[in-house]
Amino acid sequence: VSQPQPTQNRPAPPSSQSPQRSTTSDVVYTKPAQDRHRFLLFTQLAALFRTGHSANTAFDHVAGQSLERFRVSYPWIIQQTSQGGSLAVAMSKYPDLYPRSVTETVRIGEVSGNLPEALDLIANQAEQAHRYKKWHWWLWVVLINALLAIPGMTLATRGMLHAWDRIDSTGGTGKDGNAMGMGEASKQTFSGIGDA
Repeated sequence: VSQPQPTQNRPAPPSSQSPQRSTTSDVVYTKPAQDRHRFLLFTQLAALFRTGHSANTAFDHVAGQSLERFRVSYPWIIQQTSQGGSLAVAMSKYPDLYPRSVTETVRIGEVSGNLPEALDLIANQAEQAHRYKKWHWWLWVVLINALLAIPGMTLATRGMLHAWDRIDSTGGTGKDGNAMGMGEASKQTFSGIGDA
């Protein structure tokens, strides 16, 4: 009777449907990219891919116009795609520049044959996110200014009420016997609230 041979644990070969992702040890962390920068980059890439450029020539073309934080990823992307690798997998090495939502959209574009459209979608999403954050920032500015204005408005309202009280308590006449205006009442109020 022969003994069964122990099976070796081998990793499964990468599927053609799902490109192999970079391992954690391959990940390079950089300063995170902002949405407006991602919008500009992917708008340019979409136009270049649409006109028939390969990943190598497209990234080589945008290198002179990109931020330094993006340029550090280009040699790796060019090397990997020139060897037939997936653009999505190459980008996944830099998660601060190309987050998972970006690499998954690129992967879907590669598999479906609609890479320029996928790059356009990434650019549009980045533009929308930038506009939302900008609007959200202005909302905070308005809210903070409104909160800072409340104490001033409270003091002004109290002053006006005291001035009206002074006018009412004097019967509407000033010290000189003439009709007391709001200006004179306000001066008396702010020079000595509580005198009367």
